Amino acid sequence: MNTRSFYLSWKSRKFSETQCYAVLFFLLIPASYLIIQLESGNRILFHGIVFSSGFTLFTFFEYIAHRFWMHGKEEKHPGKRLELHKHHHTHPTELKITASMRNCLLLANLILVAVACWLDNYFTLFTGFYSGFVGYCFMHVILHKRWAAKFFPALQVSHIHHHCKYPDRCFGICTTRWDQLFNTASPKEIKISERILQFYFGNHDH
Repeated sequence: MNTRSFYLSWKSRKFSETQCYAVLFFLLIPASYLIIQLESGNRILFHGIVFSSGFTLFTFFEYIAHRFWMHGKEEKHPGKRLELHKHHHTHPTELKITASMRNCLLLANLILVAVACWLDNYFTLFTGFYSGFVGYCFMHVILHKRWAAKFFPALQVSHIHHHCKYPDRCFGICTTRWDQLFNTASPKEIKISERILQFYFGNHDH
């Protein structure tokens, strides 16, 4: 990737997977500097930023996996996970992660938080990353409930658009910021019809 191609991508906001990683690298530079400066200072602030960095890293890799691995390469790599993802698009109310599995993930998350507090070091970064994964597992279920519109309206609208109108856009589950940064957010003026809502939520949603 040369400087000119990266500049043109930035100008047109059409990023390849490699270019997305390059943007992440440049974003990590100031964050890493801030974390290093805080390491010997306020420990609460230090752990808060390290945890947030880990969580944000997960949302980035969630975006990359969803955009480039589950959609961009489906025809080249039709593995089982991609088939499951296709099934989810055609049957949006059918989610493979059960409530008991989510509860186990949450319990493990609480244990990791306790361990991070005890270790008082950069293990907090992994805890933040894992917390992002747990947040994703819960958020994906929540966004398929009608009541989520009261608490996460922008995220839900984005996810509905991804399922029903723009499969090549709106890849974020926990956040829409990567979609906004890499120009894969849905147009704001598009309205969602009741027919689409019926398909997305199913007839048995409450």
